[in-house]
Amino acid sequence: MGAFFAMELTVALALKVPFLGEVRSLSRSLLLVEQTELEGTLFHEQKLCNIEVEDNTRFSQTEISEQFVRSITHKKVPIVLGEKDGHVTYYWDPSLVEVGYHPGGGALPEQLGDKRVYDWDNDSHPAATVLLHIPMLGEVEVYVVQRNDLRLTGVAVQRSSELKAGEASEIRGSVQVDLLEQKVLDSSHVIFRNSASATPFSSDSFFRMIPLSIGTCTEALKILYPLEPQPWLTGEVLD
Repeated sequence: MGAFFAMELTVALALKVPFLGEVRSLSRSLLLVEQTELEGTLFHEQKLCNIEVEDNTRFSQTEISEQFVRSITHKKVPIVLGEKDGHVTYYWDPSLVEVGYHPGGGALPEQLGDKRVYDWDNDSHPAATVLLHIPMLGEVEVYVVQRNDLRLTGVAVQRSSELKAGEASEIRGSVQVDLLEQKVLDSSHVIFRNSASATPFSSDSFFRMIPLSIGTCTEALKILYPLEPQPWLTGEVLD
């Protein structure tokens, strides 16, 4: 058994959403990470615990279901270690994440009839279901396919010389978004049946990892909440 961390991975997005217009959003993935070593190589095994979506509009709230979270497969990723000014540096490149359809290359599915689309999150609806809560419309289900490819670069907050034997440092770093695509295939309300375009902003995306004594999602979420407010949501609407 290795060392455990609570991890927040936040991606900043600008969305163009039917009915709502242009929206700044944060997709905040909250994970449990186990750090292990095998034959001289460090690995991070990541388990998704929850996803929070925040935006700068007061007219809607996005909810990611437990079924959605459980459907994201665990990842075990090799880590490249380095050193800078006495601080350990970390770099890793998780594989492509594909949501709502069977992987197989090519463009994202554009129709429910595409044979790659299936009930990905086992909720009796095609693709992956995202819930929108809108006061004027109530609860709206949106059926989406998505894929993303990220690279993470971080640094230990404490120098190695400052740590006691067996002690781990908090790690903070940046997220390079190499690919982020999504398509809305259908919705329970006609207004949202057009795809919402999403533009990621790596400059405002980040991650943080906090050492844990107990390796469970319950303990990870206790450490991560409440989430820190981010200036991305208070910026001016983009052109």
